[in-house]
Amino acid sequence: MPPSIPLPAWAFVPGHRPHPRRDPRGHSYGAPEPSVTLPLDAADPTIARGRALFDAGYYWEAHEVFEAVWIAAGRSGAVAEFARAVVQLAAAGVKTRQGRRRGATRLAGAAHGRLVAVAATTPHVLGSTVAEWVAFAEAVEARCETGAADPDLAVECLFGAAPW
Repeated sequence: MPPSIPLPAWAFVPGHRPHPRRDPRGHSYGAPEPSVTLPLDAADPTIARGRALFDAGYYWEAHEVFEAVWIAAGRSGAVAEFARAVVQLAAAGVKTRQGRRRGATRLAGAAHGRLVAVAATTPHVLGSTVAEWVAFAEAVEARCETGAADPDLAVECLFGAAPW
């Protein structure tokens, strides 16, 4: 990860730390909500931050960024569906940290299905090869489903490197 992208002091897991935005003790309290400029581009600094957050295991924080991408993309179309799938994978990371295997499996499965649909019409989105994301989501779903979502297992081992 580039040194120019600072990470929060900790990755938020609901029920374990103060809420990042709502609680004055949160790592992003008072910070602006993530926003993305149009046209959407893989080089957008907010998207780069979302990628860095996801890869470093800050799944709740990455979820926020890619939700902003989904909204900026108009909530429909290939870019929006890709962003929504990344949101679902990030949420699966949060559920894994919470020890909620079924929720993680469901979210990873939904992301996988969404990415399969995107791959059928669009090979590349925001600089990523969608087919690689299909394989990534399928692997995450399989690991969650077989019980590899043990909360004692590092989430990074469960998820591996995202195919940005």
